[in-house]
Amino acid sequence: MRKLLVVLAASLLLASCAGGGDSKSSSGQASDDFELRFASGRLSSAILWDLVNGSRHIDKAEANRFLETDGHVTSEQISRAYSNNVFAADKRFKGKRMAISGTLSAISQDDQGNPQLTMSGPLSRTAVKLEFGKDSADRIATAEVGRPFATVCTVSGFSDNTVMMDNCQSRPGEFQIMAAQEMVESILKGQKSIAPEIDSQVIADYHLAKEFPADSRCRKDRTNFGGWFDDCRKDYYGLIHRLGAEGVLDKLPEDFKARFKEGMAVFMPSQSQS
Repeated sequence: MRKLLVVLAASLLLASCAGGGDSKSSSGQASDDFELRFASGRLSSAILWDLVNGSRHIDKAEANRFLETDGHVTSEQISRAYSNNVFAADKRFKGKRMAISGTLSAISQDDQGNPQLTMSGPLSRTAVKLEFGKDSADRIATAEVGRPFATVCTVSGFSDNTVMMDNCQSRPGEFQIMAAQEMVESILKGQKSIAPEIDSQVIADYHLAKEFPADSRCRKDRTNFGGWFDDCRKDYYGLIHRLGAEGVLDKLPEDFKARFKEGMAVFMPSQSQS
């Protein structure tokens, strides 16, 4: 345990590490290396949230290329644009693949049982509706009304004061998975840097993943890859707590540290005042 904390602390401080030599190549197929897959999923999530938060660590154009998006918009911004001028908004957004973020106001399903999430608009009568495939139901189960949410969807139109977005992603796409694995391998070997803060997060997650028990939900769901909806987040934050990693968290940038501590507060109420 002490050895792991030393490795994590060193990883966070140095943003480079020689510990990736045993990682399998991700060229042409997804790797079977759990640690690599987990860190890759977390990297995908970090890039999404970095774009949503204004790309403070990586270049916005690079984030959009990785996510295969045309840009980022908040639920309030796109709702306001459509409310002001539907024709101008269609010209700007319709048919485009956008990263969308906002606060969830409802979680429901359509007549076929497909998950639907609703985000608040700038006015009480406006909203953004996100439509997912039925195979996303287990991941939507981790979403919560009243909490921030971000994903990638295609803008399909405007109806009844609601912006409609479909083909929403519940997990990183195949291109993103492959690209993320290659990035993680390069970061672990010290061959590439995205940004010091994200490099540190990737390296810490890679080493942390080694400590998940065999029955962890993080290991069971092979399609999750660390996940945008973080199906295994209870195990993730629980592991951080059990290892006494709060000292390591203090070395993270403020935005990453806040997310770690938020998760700890949600799943470990006794730690909410720490």
